[in-house]
Amino acid sequence: MPQVRFNSPIRINLTGYDREAVTLEAGVHDVPERIAEWVRRNPSAGEVVEEPAEPVGSVVSSRPSPVERGELLASLTVAELRQRAARWGVEGSGSMKKSELVAALDGVGRG
Repeated sequence: MPQVRFNSPIRINLTGYDREAVTLEAGVHDVPERIAEWVRRNPSAGEVVEEPAEPVGSVVSSRPSPVERGELLASLTVAELRQRAARWGVEGSGSMKKSELVAALDGVGRG
């Protein structure tokens, strides 16, 4: 299960059953992947801080290829890209277009 850091208490349905909503306090919680996906689309709610481990036996390179990395970054929204850029110290990200944000973030991860 991924870990998500919520910025404030949130009432959320973790099980998929309508009557089983719970209130999670602000902080880090293990949540189902569908909740982590929702947080990725709604960064004002919080952020995914730890992704689930790959299944045992899967082949995973230590870093994505440049093409894979660019595709991953391009799949994020402008708001998510700006949030990452701010966290990674990319200057001027508030006025960048999506393609510029992807290029800047792609450059930060290399080296």
